[in-house]
Amino acid sequence: MAIALMSGCTPEAGRSPAAAGAVPAPGAASVAPSPALAGLDAATKKACDELLDAVKETAASVAKAEKIGPPAGHYAVGAAYQAGAAQLSAASIDATDKRVLAAVDQVSAAMQDLDAAQQKDPEGKPSKAKLKSAVAELKEACAA
Repeated sequence: MAIALMSGCTPEAGRSPAAAGAVPAPGAASVAPSPALAGLDAATKKACDELLDAVKETAASVAKAEKIGPPAGHYAVGAAYQAGAAQLSAASIDATDKRVLAAVDQVSAAMQDLDAAQQKDPEGKPSKAKLKSAVAELKEACAA
């Protein structure tokens, strides 16, 4: 994709006139379904599966790291949150739905905030409410 952009090609360049938004062929439906009614595309659905798996894996890693206990365990907890945020970023690459992408950003930001809070106060118990809310929003966006 990057090579195509650098060479001046756009995704529209390789499409047929019908795919690029030209007048539909006779007999075709005159009204296209709205994106809201069409649901998520296949790539975004696949990304959602990977994203939700990443959230589960991160929660399991954090729970395991929390068992180490303070003060050393805060490094492991922070690393689990950072790894989870990175995994979310990688899994979201093929997602195209703006709502899903916004939800991923919120989950990632919440994970990074929890890492920062954990590093600031190794013996503290930062609230996970923001993360829980962001995960709920991601699940809702992926259910569309």
